[in-house]
Amino acid sequence: MIKWFRCSYLLLIISGLALLTFSQLQASQPHAARMQVEGPITPATTDYLRRSMQNAAEQNAQVHIIQIDTPGGLVSSTRDIISLILESEVPVITWVAPDGARAASAGTYIAFASHVVAMAPATHLGAATPVQMSADVSEQHTQEEQERDQERELERRDGSAMERKVLNDAIAYIRNLAERHGRNADWAEEAVRDAATLTAREAEEMNVADFLASSVESLLHQADGREVVMSEGTQVLATEGLSVRDYDADWRNQILSVITNPQFAYLLLLVGVYGIIFELMSPGALFPGITGVICLLLAAFSLQILPINVVGLLLIIVGAILIVVEAFVPSFGVIGVGGVIALVAGSLMLYDGTVPGVELPMNIIISVAILGLLSVAFIVLVMARDAWRNRKPSDRDVKGLSGQVVENLNPQGQVRIDGQIWSATAVGDKRLITHGKPIRVVDQQGSMLFVEWIDKTEQRPGTAR
Repeated sequence: MIKWFRCSYLLLIISGLALLTFSQLQASQPHAARMQVEGPITPATTDYLRRSMQNAAEQNAQVHIIQIDTPGGLVSSTRDIISLILESEVPVITWVAPDGARAASAGTYIAFASHVVAMAPATHLGAATPVQMSADVSEQHTQEEQERDQERELERRDGSAMERKVLNDAIAYIRNLAERHGRNADWAEEAVRDAATLTAREAEEMNVADFLASSVESLLHQADGREVVMSEGTQVLATEGLSVRDYDADWRNQILSVITNPQFAYLLLLVGVYGIIFELMSPGALFPGITGVICLLLAAFSLQILPINVVGLLLIIVGAILIVVEAFVPSFGVIGVGGVIALVAGSLMLYDGTVPGVELPMNIIISVAILGLLSVAFIVLVMARDAWRNRKPSDRDVKGLSGQVVENLNPQGQVRIDGQIWSATAVGDKRLITHGKPIRVVDQQGSMLFVEWIDKTEQRPGTAR
């Protein structure tokens, strides 16, 4: 029995080691590593690609496939990704896919930096002009018969030498990437200078894309045997028959992606500001303050990365403060409405529009505006109700109304009539009326009521509230 147990235990250990060895061998098999980039290029995108490319290289990936669909993104993040591609020891294929995808703006730079560019049939790329200058340079190659007028107009519209430096730097950068891999550098310049775009078919014909591929299998088949320029010499791709392994974002990258989302950063900012304000209003509550500090720190992390307008940020903070002030300074909604206007104006201005995809959808701004107006309306109604209830008792004639004792009448005490507290004196046969008993007002002299006890079944309209 003991021998059988020992043999079983030894067999279990051997099986576990064999399974572990098999898993390691399978993980280190040559394969194609696919990473998917969707949406704006942000620091989260850079982090995802850096980790995935490093992990894939350690797992013996023969080629990196970046499947991309982006409207553009941050310049700093784009340059970081390009540096990853240029320094990679594993060839990188940028594949604009699936059908309907685009590699606009920053995506075009990433494509030109890649060792191989492939596109699904119904895709496009281009429009790589620095966004803040796109309106200024779009006329640069038009109306050639009026060159002098155009130059003067360009000078006036460009406004500063710094903008021209940005344009020239972008042109030199993308031409260098194109020439490195033998692609159409002249069209690359047009993409920056004139925001030119190409369909997949046009890109192939103009030596911008290497080939069209509607599936990853077709991609690997067509890439096989191509000679590409690496950081140290050249390399011939051997991609035929490779299995494809997807490298998805891990939990850390997913959290970073959510935090740096411009819409989420905006909501964090609002929650943070209101949390701090409510904590200052109610010292010791702790929860609003702790929540506010955490949200503000996360918002600060996001907003220092994203391109924001400082005036817009200040307007949002001022607007939130004014809405809260409405609850303490009676203004019949004037201060609160002003706060909502400031909040909406700041929301519209928060992101400067220089980066495609980094913007606030109008439905979010409208929702915040409606919520702000409802808050102001609620505050005004509550304050109006309190003012009505707290007006001087002598202003009302409550004779004949019924109510409830809130402080024992012996014979004097206090009663509640229609939600308002009055001083009262008991009259009639019952001069001691205890708390909670129903009463009726039989006479009134200023703010002093004269009441008598009644049975509950005899209560008239106008009972205590």
